[in-house]
Amino acid sequence: MDKLFDEILKAEEKANEIMASAKENCLKIQEETKIQKENIIKNLNQKARKKLENIKEIENVKYKEKLNEKEKAKNCEIERLNQIYEENKDMWVENILLKIIT
Repeated sequence: MDKLFDEILKAEEKANEIMASAKENCLKIQEETKIQKENIIKNLNQKARKKLENIKEIENVKYKEKLNEKEKAKNCEIERLNQIYEENKDMWVENILLKIIT
C-alpha cells in the first residue's frame, strides 16, 4: 500500500513538473509571439513609409511637370498679348487721341 501511495505521489510530482514546464513553455511562446507581432508591425510600418515616400516623390514629379506646362502656357499667352500690344499700341493711342480731340 505504501508502495502504491509512493507511486501515486511520484506520478503527481511528475505531473506537476510537466505542468510547470508546460506553463513555462506557454509563457515563452506568448512572449516570442508578442515579439514577432511587434516586429511584423514594425516591418509593415517601414514598408508603408517607404511606399508613401515613393508615391510622394512620383506625385511631386507629376506636379512639377504640370506646373511647368502651365508656366509655359502662361508665358506663351503673355508673349501673344505683348505681341498684340506691340502691333496695335500706336493705333490704339491714335484712336484715343482722336476721340479726345473730336
